[in-house]
Amino acid sequence: MRQGEDIDLTAFPSPKFWPGDGGRYIGTGNVTFTRDPGSGRINVGVYRQMLHGPARVGLYCVARQARTARRDAWWASGKPCEVVAAYGIDPVLFMVGAQVFSAEESEIRCCRRPDGPAGRAEAAEHVSLPIPAHAELVVEGLLHAGDTEMEGPLGEFTGYYGNVAGRSRSSR
Repeated sequence: MRQGEDIDLTAFPSPKFWPGDGGRYIGTGNVTFTRDPGSGRINVGVYRQMLHGPARVGLYCVARQARTARRDAWWASGKPCEVVAAYGIDPVLFMVGAQVFSAEESEIRCCRRPDGPAGRAEAAEHVSLPIPAHAELVVEGLLHAGDTEMEGPLGEFTGYYGNVAGRSRSSR
């Protein structure tokens, strides 16, 4: 485990897919865990994440999406939003994280393979969220109110750019 000055996420493969991309994206084929501050429900989602430095990852949040509402609810309570990003995960966990579930049901409960659970989790070290037990790389962090960086654009798989550069929330 690396902490503090020993963290260097730029040492890991982070692709820049298209010439017009705003940076390198470590968050491709990953899952991100957040918790709803009201219900305690853990959300597993698939969100793009751009590197902003050796120890900073931007989590792209779009208005009118549940992850943005959860983040904003934490900030309204005066607390940062805890985040766990996991890379090199079981593909079933990725597929479940990309689906839409009701606000009452956690994706973790639906994450099963024919041979058993795909989403076995362990306690994180620095936040109160779980981490996928077999992930190759895990980043634990906090999203602080007002802490933003320029993010994007990111060329979609077809090569077009669906949004212009905007502000993302960086986890540190």
